[in-house]
Amino acid sequence: MIHYTPLHQQEIFPIDQEVYQNQVMIKQGNSVYYFDRLNEQDYRVAQIISTNPYDYMQHDHIDML
Repeated sequence: MIHYTPLHQQEIFPIDQEVYQNQVMIKQGNSVYYFDRLNEQDYRVAQIISTNPYDYMQHDHIDML
């Protein structure tokens, strides 16, 4: 499952960083997302922590990053 977020890759892993972290935590609204960096172009949502059950159950909320 890939969860939709309006964040772009540059917002999660900024291009101007000298050293990249392999995992980043992003807060958005009442949700927390942990992103794993797979390589220079790819990343995935490793964990979603949310108080909104629709983040987990509704297919409308699921889309490609």
